[in-house]
Amino acid sequence: MAQLTATIKSQRVVSGTYKSGKRTGEEWEFLSLELIDVSSGFIWNCQLPSEDETYREATKDTLVGHRVRVKVTSQTAGQRDLPDGTKKLQIRSQVTNLRDMGIPKEDE
Repeated sequence: MAQLTATIKSQRVVSGTYKSGKRTGEEWEFLSLELIDVSSGFIWNCQLPSEDETYREATKDTLVGHRVRVKVTSQTAGQRDLPDGTKKLQIRSQVTNLRDMGIPKEDE
C-alpha cells in the first residue's frame, strides 16, 4: 500500500447495481474523488468504497479544497467514455482510510 497526501479537486457519490457475476442484482456505491497530489500536482482518480469506515464522514459534507491523506490499496486501468463521445484510458485508484486534514493555508 502507498500513502497519498492530496487536495480534493472534486467529489461525487456513484452508485449502481451489479449486472453480472456472483453479485448480480446487488447494489454498490463509492465516493469518486479527483485528488491533486501535493508533491507533484498530478491528478489521481480515486474511489473510496461505501464499506470503508471513513466513507460516512467523507460524504457528510463537501471536502472540495481540503487536504486529505489516503491509503492507495490497488489500481486498475480501463477505458472511459467521455461526454463528447471520445474515449480515453484512465487509471483508477482504490483508496481507504481517508483522513481530512482541513483546508490548507496559503503558504502550504
